[in-house]
Amino acid sequence: MSELERLHKKLRRAEFDNKLLEEAVKHDSEWRQLEATDAFAYVQGRSVVAETFDYFGRYGEAAESLSACDGRELDHFVRKGEDVPGSTTPLLKRRIWLHMSLAQVDYRNEHYDDAVRKLDTCEQAVKLLDPSSKQLCGTRSGIAYVRGQVLRQKGEYQEARQSFVESITWARRRFVMKTPFADLSEPANSARTFTADQQAAFDQARLLASSGIGRAQAMGLGWIEGTLGNLAASEMLLNAGYSLLRCTGDWIHRAYCILLLGVVLRARARDNQVSLLDEAKDLMLDAKHGLCDHPYRLRASYELSQVYVRLGDTRSAVREIDEAIKYLPQKDDSRKSRWECNIRIVQSRIERMVGNYNRAERFANEAIRLASGRDTDRPTSGYKEAWVEARIAHGEALLALSTVSQKAELRKQRVEQALNAFAWARHRSASNPKVVAVCSLHAARAHLMLGSVREAWVGWSAWDDNLRRHVEHGFVQSLAHDVKNRIDDESTFFVSQDFLRHQSEEYSEIEERQNDDVVIEKARKRFFFDEARDRLDRFLIDQAVSLKDGKVEAAAGFLGVHAATIRRVLHPKLPKEVPSERTPKQPKRP
Repeated sequence: MSELERLHKKLRRAEFDNKLLEEAVKHDSEWRQLEATDAFAYVQGRSVVAETFDYFGRYGEAAESLSACDGRELDHFVRKGEDVPGSTTPLLKRRIWLHMSLAQVDYRNEHYDDAVRKLDTCEQAVKLLDPSSKQLCGTRSGIAYVRGQVLRQKGEYQEARQSFVESITWARRRFVMKTPFADLSEPANSARTFTADQQAAFDQARLLASSGIGRAQAMGLGWIEGTLGNLAASEMLLNAGYSLLRCTGDWIHRAYCILLLGVVLRARARDNQVSLLDEAKDLMLDAKHGLCDHPYRLRASYELSQVYVRLGDTRSAVREIDEAIKYLPQKDDSRKSRWECNIRIVQSRIERMVGNYNRAERFANEAIRLASGRDTDRPTSGYKEAWVEARIAHGEALLALSTVSQKAELRKQRVEQALNAFAWARHRSASNPKVVAVCSLHAARAHLMLGSVREAWVGWSAWDDNLRRHVEHGFVQSLAHDVKNRIDDESTFFVSQDFLRHQSEEYSEIEERQNDDVVIEKARKRFFFDEARDRLDRFLIDQAVSLKDGKVEAAAGFLGVHAATIRRVLHPKLPKEVPSERTPKQPKRP
């Protein structure tokens, strides 16, 4: 067996030891020379080297190892629907894997559309080579897995789910096809025994199936469910995936899986569940140790910093963020910008914890800029999650900043800006129940600060009526509990205590500026009577309409007022625009 074939088999058995990397580096230049003499070995060598470098996080070297490959032969085969001169079915299969490696490079560089086009070519080539769909199961599984990765990063979660499930299905079919002797057609009367050759074949096929299915369950489906807030499903898939990966030598994805389990536990924990947060921290520390100097260690430090934020340990949170910064990619590309954006979000929350609200807002604004395209109201392709989280962090910073603002008008302005930030985030992630819940609850807090108990109740009700059963995050549940307590504290009044306090402060500012008793008296009446009466009218009408199932006439009869009065309060007319000056008509001539 040649050295190239031996390393190829090690990859298929998921034997990712340091010897694999050393041998790939050692033979790289030698295998590059095979292009003119042995096309099959050359293509196989490029795939083996690229896959090895990619696994060990040496993404730049993986891309460089494929720099002389453009996949034209496979494109030609797909266009013509016939064999390229000099090509055989085994060689074409190897060219498909080479094309998949090129797509993986695009995925790492966040060139997602280019990756999808290459994967489409791979699928078309597979269909031409095997129209019956009975062979090339492993190849089909690999294509589906890379496609799932790409779609996941694009935020197309439903399509990504389908791709990962397809990858698992093809991996299972390959396992069955390679081990027909292991099938059971009737109850066994005694323990099954394999011959030495059968056992070797079974072990080989099992390792490949465990590696492929484990990655798709954990890094694919488990990741997606966690991102969408389905924590129970995510935890189940991560545990199942990890159990399969533990049977292999795939140490990177095993460690990453433990990290994601820590992320799920952190998300599940409520603010007062310190023991659960500590358990999440311990899992992440274990994963961080396992990842060593792999680029994934950046995410380990990033996730750990958020655990420390939840625990109130700002010193440790800052330490982990500083370490994450050290592991940022050296190349100025989209991947570096995305991670810088994520880091700024955590820095914003750390500054908010210690009371540096101006710095918190600046960090959040910087995160929005990093995640935005030319228009700051739209995320750059692939940055949707980071952009949404940055908007939420900005809204949180603005609410905190409003509490220390000196002037009432400035306080109101910042709360309204925060409401706008939450509205943008909710709009961009309307399909994500967790984001919708967080934005609705933060908006409810903001409305309380503006004195509108009714609007706050609407925001909390959106959580209680529709979102509670879909969102398992403990910190969201803690936020909902806090908002409900604040509403209950204010609900003894048809206007909130915040409203009365703000009105008093605004009136005091007018009183300081004015010497005219008539103006002061009018202000007093407007602040403490007219606006309160308007709010009481709206409060009573809302209650009556609700009691009468939205029927305005029935509510009017209940209150003893005209239906037109209720409609006028519920749907006030907008003020008419001031008409432009017109040239006075000239008198008619006699």
